[in-house]
Amino acid sequence: MFSLHVHTLWFLLLVPALALPGRWSALLLLPIPLYTALALHHAYGGPAWATLLRSLGLALTYSFALLLGFAFAVVLAVLLG
Repeated sequence: MFSLHVHTLWFLLLVPALALPGRWSALLLLPIPLYTALALHHAYGGPAWATLLRSLGLALTYSFALLLGFAFAVVLAVLLG
């Protein structure tokens, strides 16, 4: 449920950010990491340093999954031509 909640906010901010030019789109992206960290702290509790480590681990895991997905898409595009 937590993941659905956080991803909903991400997409609600990312969709309008795609339509806005330059700096305005960046303003919509700024709250995403802060909101995610606050939501993690609210959902799982614990000290601030533990929330920071959870946020960092989540960001690294998410980035790695995206990297693998993009790499797979590139390989598939090259193979299928």
